Amino acid sequence: MTRMGRIILRKGFVGGSSTLKGAQIPRESGISKEEGFMQNLVSLIIQLICGALGGNGAAAVLKKLSLGPIWNSIVGILGGGLGGQLLNLLGVAVADGGSLDIGCIIGNIVAGGVGGGVLLAIVGAIKKAISK
Repeated sequence: MTRMGRIILRKGFVGGSSTLKGAQIPRESGISKEEGFMQNLVSLIIQLICGALGGNGAAAVLKKLSLGPIWNSIVGILGGGLGGQLLNLLGVAVADGGSLDIGCIIGNIVAGGVGGGVLLAIVGAIKKAISK
């Protein structure tokens, strides 16, 4: 994994262009593959747990779309994992290089909770429409 480090380039250093001054160039993050894997795993676990909470929270608010406590949790877990990973791909809840700073943790909590709630609302609406 790489992080973006700010490197100031001098004119003529790369291709003789002065437009590279202040360019963002990838650099090594300084963490091992095992540390990066564990940090990404912790991020995924946070997303899954918050997805379950988000699914149950959405079911509590939207009682007509509730699937029961077990299915609310299962759909929320799926939504939390999918929503968190989607937002990570988009760079919203960014976990660049697997860092676990407070911003990343809060981003994973929000992404998992929102993803779980949204997927539960979608699945609940589909189930309600089919049962009519």
